[in-house]
Amino acid sequence: MSAASRSRLRRLFLQIHLWLGIGLAVLLVPISLSGAFLVWHDEFDALIHPSRYAATAGPSLPPAQLVAKAAAALERGFQTTGLRMPERDGWPAVLSAREGRRGEGGRLRFVSVYLDPPTGRIIETVEFRDSLIGVLHRFHENLTIPELNGRSIVGWVGVAMLILSLSGIYLWWPRNAGFLRGLCFTRGPALSFNLHHLFGFWISIPLAVVSATGIYLGFPQQAREMMASVAPISQPQRGGGGSVRVQVRDPQTGGMTTMMLDERSGALAPLAQLSGDRAAQLIRGLHDGSRGGALWQVLVFVCGVLPTVFVITGVMIWLRSRRRPKPATPATPAMAMPQVEAAE
Repeated sequence: MSAASRSRLRRLFLQIHLWLGIGLAVLLVPISLSGAFLVWHDEFDALIHPSRYAATAGPSLPPAQLVAKAAAALERGFQTTGLRMPERDGWPAVLSAREGRRGEGGRLRFVSVYLDPPTGRIIETVEFRDSLIGVLHRFHENLTIPELNGRSIVGWVGVAMLILSLSGIYLWWPRNAGFLRGLCFTRGPALSFNLHHLFGFWISIPLAVVSATGIYLGFPQQAREMMASVAPISQPQRGGGGSVRVQVRDPQTGGMTTMMLDERSGALAPLAQLSGDRAAQLIRGLHDGSRGGALWQVLVFVCGVLPTVFVITGVMIWLRSRRRPKPATPATPAMAMPQVEAAE
């Protein structure tokens, strides 16, 4: 490829990168920050509401007993949808339930019941939609406007983030120096330029993974059809009919695994999963940081925080380039590049 063609291609990538980042900043920043918060949602919730997590230490009651105690405290008309056993000692079990019919305003109610595992005592019952964690979940998933295709909007923002990640790698690559030169912090005189380039490179691949998995979750119907075309996947299973999904801690891996509880017998059985189910679960786990270990969890959190830094530094680079006088007669095609990258 000739130098002129490379220059035009780079200019095209730069314009795409610039206008996607600036044009969607009002969505990119809050969506990514809410995702960062949700990586450690329980830890943040415990800091804000420590009383909900004031559970006593000791062996837990069987899941069937916890479900029965929580169900007895629920208002009439609520149906249990799941139970999450404590992920660590001294934490509560959390039962999720939904109202069987829509209430005033045509809105379903969802509640979370926090229980003390050793005693089954009800610590607190929370309207999930009105809690901070619930608001963040709804915003991150569908901008709290599901009736206006909010989930699809979030999915398309994921597409934009993926393009920004991949185009950023291309724009990061030094034009007049080797690969190692690109790893240096002093790519240019401005701090904003160096931060944008260096942080952008090191986080680009994890950010692309988080974005791609977010696209999968943003278009659930299309995603299931795509997954079913390459791997067998079961129909969605929900609680009800005498069975409840229960998340319990796996003593071997330390992670959480899903079981099915028969409320009549109290027996727990592994949730039957096909290869497509396991792949879909892995995709969700990679997106929210629950799969991949502590290092990946930290990377997902950073992927949620850094887009704000990229927007701020990107706007600073763009504004600074507009203030610079442009050469009247460029000597070469490379000099005709936007001054945003002149520091390279």
